[in-house]
Amino acid sequence: MHPTISETWQPASFFHERYKISGATWWRLSKKENFPTPIRIGRRVRWNVAECDGYFLATRG
Repeated sequence: MHPTISETWQPASFFHERYKISGATWWRLSKKENFPTPIRIGRRVRWNVAECDGYFLATRG
């Protein structure tokens, strides 16, 4: 079974808890050139969980 979009794409608050980082740190990182690109759904912003996991493994590995 394939994951749903709500399981694959998450808001910043999901990643604050997942990686134990502050909101300010998340937004600072999200401005970096190699950071995963989010999608926008109306006013909501979501990031791909697998892409973010890969980013953090590569940079903090």
